[in-house]
Amino acid sequence: MQLTPPEKPTGAELATTTQPDLFISFGNAEGGLQPAFRLTDTGIEVPDDLTADQYRIGLKSFKWMRDRIDTAQARYIEIGIARFGKETVESYLAQLEFDMPDVKRSFTINSLPESVRKLELSAEHFVVLARAGLKPEQQASWAEAAVTQHLAPAQLKMAIAVGSSNPPAGRQNSGIISIHGIRTEFDMWLKRCKGADGIKKMEEGNQKEIIQELQPMYELYLELTNSEPVRIHDLPAAKVKAVRSVKKKSKFKIICGRKHRALE
Repeated sequence: MQLTPPEKPTGAELATTTQPDLFISFGNAEGGLQPAFRLTDTGIEVPDDLTADQYRIGLKSFKWMRDRIDTAQARYIEIGIARFGKETVESYLAQLEFDMPDVKRSFTINSLPESVRKLELSAEHFVVLARAGLKPEQQASWAEAAVTQHLAPAQLKMAIAVGSSNPPAGRQNSGIISIHGIRTEFDMWLKRCKGADGIKKMEEGNQKEIIQELQPMYELYLELTNSEPVRIHDLPAAKVKAVRSVKKKSKFKIICGRKHRALE
């Protein structure tokens, strides 16, 4: 996608224009440029011969702009400060009545080293990294982990909050998440459950469901360690009674952020 003013006016020409239209064009299959739409003060203009493929690409451009507008604004403010000084930029922001939360967000993003602001990450990723109280080298490591493991901003925030000072290992070359990544996901899930104590307070059906999901991992552990399995029937009678005495309070139960059907 290429963003350009209609006829590439000079700085002097732009200075006399209150709000120039934004002309957006896309490359076609032959590598040329075709206008898809024009943003104006009153809305949007599209060509009469707009095709379905161009329309789809147009929608994609709005998604792209929404994803990148925060980082673009932050970068533009950063450029302005470097060239004209912070006082000048702040006075312009005030005159143009920018929302202060948006301005603070830009300054938060700009507080990250440029090397940490990877193209694959969003502005929300940058905000998470900037506000996590990490050292620069940790920010860089976590940024790389977010890219390689395809972590959403919320996942990145939770992974950092788990308490590890080092990021989890990334995905393997095949695209399959590594065992370290699985462990990180497990730690995040367990924390949302409030640990084993939280799981013990769940309904019996929900506990059984968790046990069923953990069984393959448990069996793998036994095989690798040559250990003997411990079944529920091998537990002390008092322990079994305590597990089976959990009362069912509803047909549905929220299990650590997800809704599951309670087992009958």
